[in-house]
Amino acid sequence: MPERVLGTEPARSEPAGLEHVRSTVQETTEGGDAWPRYPAMLQRLLALQAEAEAARQHERLRALVWIRKAIADYGLSPSDLGLR
Repeated sequence: MPERVLGTEPARSEPAGLEHVRSTVQETTEGGDAWPRYPAMLQRLLALQAEAEAARQHERLRALVWIRKAIADYGLSPSDLGLR
């Protein structure tokens, strides 16, 4: 077995992905904007949910207008639509 000389050991490689974690922690401790992400993401999620709800309500009204027109144009009944 070859003799080991202090300070000449091969460098140990970090597990895959650890570099990103290490840089994120470093940015966080140095005042970077890597943290806190959750509150910002939650705020974006809530804004997107409100936007989706507004779109749903708008499209719902358009669908009702179209359905009512089709019912009138074609003389459809609730049973024709499978409602009763």
